[in-house]
Amino acid sequence: MTTPQPLDFRHPPPGALERQFGQWIQQALRRFAHQSSRLLPFSLSLELASVETGTLAHLTAAVPDEAACFPLTTDDPNDGALWLVLPRSVQLTLLMGLLGEIPDKWPEDREATDLEAALVDYLLRELFLTPLEQSWPDAPLSLTAGTSQTLRAVLRRHEAELALCAAIQITAPWGQQTFWLCAPRQGRWEQLGTSQPSVPATPPSAAWRAQLELLVQNLPVELSVILGQVETTMQRLAELKVGDVLVLEQSVHRPLQTWVGGVPKFRAWPGRRGARTAILIDALGSDSPRS
Repeated sequence: MTTPQPLDFRHPPPGALERQFGQWIQQALRRFAHQSSRLLPFSLSLELASVETGTLAHLTAAVPDEAACFPLTTDDPNDGALWLVLPRSVQLTLLMGLLGEIPDKWPEDREATDLEAALVDYLLRELFLTPLEQSWPDAPLSLTAGTSQTLRAVLRRHEAELALCAAIQITAPWGQQTFWLCAPRQGRWEQLGTSQPSVPATPPSAAWRAQLELLVQNLPVELSVILGQVETTMQRLAELKVGDVLVLEQSVHRPLQTWVGGVPKFRAWPGRRGARTAILIDALGSDSPRS
């Protein structure tokens, strides 16, 4: 008998949610690569290394303390915040590239200059927010980046929360680094695992259309002919008896209106065919009668 393997509920095995989350990130990375080739004077390649579910503290154990954590939020508070976790060396490299500089190694740990800091919002929008929004598989997604926070400050509030975390390897001509994107297990991020792929509609075949048209052609239709109408009072209506005559507003010189399903269909003249009442079609719809 096989011995059951222990399950760490703080770090469950990957499932449908992790696969869907990973597919979204991979689509976004392709757009990131396209944008970076347009904005930066050096080449970058990105690869999704892993997607895991676990507590935020467990998932960020390998993240350097100096990493910048940017909250990315939607307009729905039920979604919580995505966390874009960038090591300072990666952030500085991207900012230097936006300024046209080509480093020969990952920068040493330092604060961004005033000029570099002024480009952070642009960096986040062009290389991260827009690719993530355009790659989202469901309804339109709109993300807003908040102010950078330290990893310690984030963990102080969210340490035990269950999250999805994608580790992304970024390779430059001078070496490789890793950054992370983490999502809380709530709101639209949680629903990724239950979304069904859309199936494109298949146009009906000619044979199917012919069968449908034949079926519709033989459906019974009730056609009503309105003889006319008259306004009266409740008292006069109550006093009516057999043999009384009501004069309708309909002129004998105008055809009658016929209706199908509450829609005017023909104008017709009343008549007879043998012992049965009949009508002679005069005009289509509610057109005026022929002169």
